[in-house]
Amino acid sequence: DKVKFNSNIRFANTKQNAIMENGAYFSNPMLTKYFMNPWRSPYNADGSYNTNLGGLHNTLYTISNNKEVNDLTRIIGSFGVTYDITKGLKWNTNANIDFNFAEYTAYKNPIHGDGVAYSGYAENQVAKNFNYVIQNSLDYAFGFGLHKFNAKALMEYQKNKYTALYGFGESIPLGFDMLGNAAANWDASNAYTDWAQLSYLGMLNYNFDGKYLLDASIRREGSSKFNKDTRWGTFWSVGGAWNIMNENFMTDVTWINLLRARASYGTTGNNDIGLNRYQALLGTNSYGGQTAYELSQLPSLITWESQAKTDVGVDFGVLNNRVSGSVAYYNSKSTDLLFVSNPISSTAGHSTKAINAGAMRNRGME
Repeated sequence: DKVKFNSNIRFANTKQNAIMENGAYFSNPMLTKYFMNPWRSPYNADGSYNTNLGGLHNTLYTISNNKEVNDLTRIIGSFGVTYDITKGLKWNTNANIDFNFAEYTAYKNPIHGDGVAYSGYAENQVAKNFNYVIQNSLDYAFGFGLHKFNAKALMEYQKNKYTALYGFGESIPLGFDMLGNAAANWDASNAYTDWAQLSYLGMLNYNFDGKYLLDASIRREGSSKFNKDTRWGTFWSVGGAWNIMNENFMTDVTWINLLRARASYGTTGNNDIGLNRYQALLGTNSYGGQTAYELSQLPSLITWESQAKTDVGVDFGVLNNRVSGSVAYYNSKSTDLLFVSNPISSTAGHSTKAINAGAMRNRGME
């Protein structure tokens, strides 16, 4: 009776038969729509496609003879267990997964359209993204008299892995549309990235008779996007509220349904930056027909961008909450802003470097 299990799995498969409408494609049907001579017919007298449209591509032909397909598969799942250790004390473990698999297939025929210049070409790409989050938490609710407390301790780990493989080939004989039929100018590339984040969180909430509310939290967070010496950041918050409408002197004021004064101050961290920006990276290049090594990125001791925010306000609701709203003053300051491409002297062999620099403040009434 003390243990509960839960699970939820969702699966989706989507297939898109696309038309490339970007300006980089001459077969873009929007170009034909605006520039095609209205007196030209898309069909010849014998019913075949007319491929002589004054330099434009016949959209009907390219739709029938080219291929542009996205096949997307996604699986989202969550699995958890809750254990009631004793009265008010509960343990909870959750694992959440999000798996995306995308397959892209394209073919341009050699007779008419974007594939003519390449004697026909084909390309394929498969990409996988796997993201999972694991949470372990301990919740304790207790109280005495009019005093009520809620405490939480939480550990969260998130991991993301992405892989992609791409292939391209030209000179595809008529009647075939697969990359394996290409006879010239093959090209291939691949990509792999991963990142992880680990967090520890403590929270405490206090409620006195529904009138006075206090809460506090502290979070210790580490991100693989930063060097091991600057990977961890500590962020905290404290806040309070006074539910004035629950006071005894408000009992006879029936037309006020909500009147609350509140204030809070807290800090948060931001790691929204590309992967491996802190590392010295080694790359390869071609020199004289041989592989050459180069320093492709300079190292940097970047760390968390942080924000400190103060918020003071009043919430109200009157006439059975037919009229409600809030008025607040906020003051937010961000420091150690993350700059991905800060200019540096080219004498270092590079023209940019990732750094923390500068500050920004936003404040006003809301």
